[in-house]
Amino acid sequence: MRNILGTQSYMDTLLPNEIEIEIYEKEEEKKLNKDDLEEYYYNLEEYCKLYQITEKWHKYKTKVQINPIRILPKNEKREIPTEQLEKYFRQLKEYYQATKSQEKNRKIIRLSNKLEENLTDDEYAIYLKQLRIHDDSSKVSNLSLKERKRIAPFLRILMKGSRIASRIKIYKLNQKVPKIPNDRPIIFVLTHVGKDDQIVFSDIIKEHYTILSGDYESLHNKIEGNICKINGIKFFDMRSQKERNEIGKKVEETLKEGDNILCSMEAAWNLYPNVPVTELFKGMIHSAINANAVIVPVGIERFSKTRYGINVGEEVFDPLTYVEKFQTEEEMVNVAKDDLRQILANLKMKLYFHKKIAKKIKATRESIGDYEEYNKKFKEDILTGWTFTEEAIKEKRYHSKEEPINAFSYLITKYSNLTPLYESIKDDTIPVEIKEKIIKKFKKLLVELSNDISNPIYPNDIHNELQKQFEDILLIINNDIDVSNKVDVKQNRKK
Repeated sequence: MRNILGTQSYMDTLLPNEIEIEIYEKEEEKKLNKDDLEEYYYNLEEYCKLYQITEKWHKYKTKVQINPIRILPKNEKREIPTEQLEKYFRQLKEYYQATKSQEKNRKIIRLSNKLEENLTDDEYAIYLKQLRIHDDSSKVSNLSLKERKRIAPFLRILMKGSRIASRIKIYKLNQKVPKIPNDRPIIFVLTHVGKDDQIVFSDIIKEHYTILSGDYESLHNKIEGNICKINGIKFFDMRSQKERNEIGKKVEETLKEGDNILCSMEAAWNLYPNVPVTELFKGMIHSAINANAVIVPVGIERFSKTRYGINVGEEVFDPLTYVEKFQTEEEMVNVAKDDLRQILANLKMKLYFHKKIAKKIKATRESIGDYEEYNKKFKEDILTGWTFTEEAIKEKRYHSKEEPINAFSYLITKYSNLTPLYESIKDDTIPVEIKEKIIKKFKKLLVELSNDISNPIYPNDIHNELQKQFEDILLIINNDIDVSNKVDVKQNRKK
């Protein structure tokens, strides 16, 4: 499974069917100024390029013939005769009109994992978005709440079977959902510790719920994804500001229809070995208030691949009680989510004192050994067997400006120009007086980097990044010294 980090967010990717271009006749084009005409043809080219990419995972319901068009590069367009250029633009318009007329005749094909791997990152982003739209409109994804509730017991049996097959044992503290005032809808907020959270949760919670998920790229081609679709799931792209803003309304609609929501306000798996609950996103606080819902906090902890604990909050968390207690809405939401985070952490920590669990997880500091090695193994144990990477998880989780890794991130940027500075030192075209200044700056930065590596106030993640930058620049310098020495030896032999 590929990781689409580094590419555009797939939910924000523009699709051919989302592009509408007004087609001008030749006489109308003459009335356009130069900039508008260039933009007009640029949009046509982009549409044609995008449409041709998507042919890889589409077929037509009935036989149709649309000849592909080659998009000319800029330099080639500048060199061809005017008549040929006009013909090219005419072909763009004809292709646009032909494909638009066949839009309803196209059917998306679900690619195998192997074929997905052959797509470029940009192609994959477009494919994922189109496939998600297709899945959202399918019959399975649009079952009525009544039908879902009827099917839900069978899905719980399936998930229980999956848990047993995986030899997962669950230690349970409180299993009872607290009394809900006035039968208000529930947002179940659980701590996010790994891929089996839902299996553990469904083992004790019998109320129906719709899942809120930002992991379409991981679930779209798995059995777990199909089970989630039958149960009811709302997908959104956590990297898309637009999607994050819109998902709240969908959650509120679901709650007002009489269903419940299952989500994690941490949004990403908790890969910290010593942070019970990472910072929470605030969206569900707003949704609970707008839909008159309550939050039931659920602490889930993963002690190993086969040993989990679950602890349901004995009281509901009602964000409505925070309204009008604070001067600003921002302050109200921040206090509410911080209080909820503390409740979730308490629920998790109580699991550690479960008498059956405590016997199994006793460990001395000496037995843990080196922290970095332990942290690496801890993360690998969680990530093994699933499609996530640590980088993808870091990208999806809440990023607080006050968090040490973000507060000190300026240091990484500060030393990122060491390599360009060193390359400038080797550049013989730079005047001597300027080069002396560069050498002075390079040496100063290198000394500061060496000092910052051993500065105890910086967190481990920052230390690791600084150490890597230091080692990378030393490696470049040493390689140059080795090459220089080899050249000197060869010259001495010739002499």
